[in-house]
Amino acid sequence: MAIDFVKVIATLLVLNSHMGICYGKYSSLATGGGLGDALFFFVSGFTLFLGRKVNFIDWYKRRLGRIFPTVIAVALVSGLIFGIQENFIQVMFAEKYWFLQCILVCYILMYPIVRYDLNLKVIFPISVVVFLFAYFFLYQLDGQLFYGVNNTFRWLVYFSVMLLGGFICKNSHRIQASKYSILWMFLCVVAWYGVNYLAKGSWLQLLSFFPLVGFCVFAYQLATCSFIEKCFLNKIVGNILYIIGNLCLECYLIQKLIFTDALNHLFPFNIIIIMIAVLFAAYFLHVISGVISQTFDSQPFDWKRLFLRKLT
Repeated sequence: MAIDFVKVIATLLVLNSHMGICYGKYSSLATGGGLGDALFFFVSGFTLFLGRKVNFIDWYKRRLGRIFPTVIAVALVSGLIFGIQENFIQVMFAEKYWFLQCILVCYILMYPIVRYDLNLKVIFPISVVVFLFAYFFLYQLDGQLFYGVNNTFRWLVYFSVMLLGGFICKNSHRIQASKYSILWMFLCVVAWYGVNYLAKGSWLQLLSFFPLVGFCVFAYQLATCSFIEKCFLNKIVGNILYIIGNLCLECYLIQKLIFTDALNHLFPFNIIIIMIAVLFAAYFLHVISGVISQTFDSQPFDWKRLFLRKLT
């Protein structure tokens, strides 16, 4: 349940960060993407350590089977409903989606770590050293904030966060929420924004990695509290949260087709309306991708998985 709630936070942050057109003159409020992306990679690393340890082909095939039916589904929706045509190469190489390209590469790097249960206490700091070396000697960011620029440096940063997720998974039995969890999480958010603002694209922005890591850890810690558990145990609220949390990929792929400034005169209510519209569109996309995926599967249709019903 805790990791499902972290998915909810990730989904809403990623969604909000791309809503600049909907905020109009308040577009600076369309933020949180770096935090949301970090949570998604954290969750990905966490859940990888919950899976079975099988050979690489079957392991990677399962990941591809989650991603590409959704990519194909959004290409169909884009063409048939919105009239946006994409060629086969664009679809299969996810050319528009750095997020997918990054996660597919990270999965390859994560396999031996998961399969052979390598020591994350050693690998995580090594990964940090690697991205520090890459920042100073391999990349020229020219004063840009690396979380937002279109290059592969942030891939290295998010891979470290993915490793952190695996470490937390292996030690989740030791993590318990406290009454200060939400405060620490908030302070990490403030520190992350503060460091990035003061750094102004200089090497000092690397220091923002530490509050970013803290944000992920305290978000998970908060998600273990009894109140969140009660919310998930509630039949209605629990299913709503479960659905939102499991639509992060779909929201990321479909959101730009839904965003519009046509409702900006209703601000701030347009933000809520459009967020709900994106979530419904993402749910529709999930069902389509599920039909595509399960049609070519030898197993019977899994209706609970298809319609994202929370398992009891």
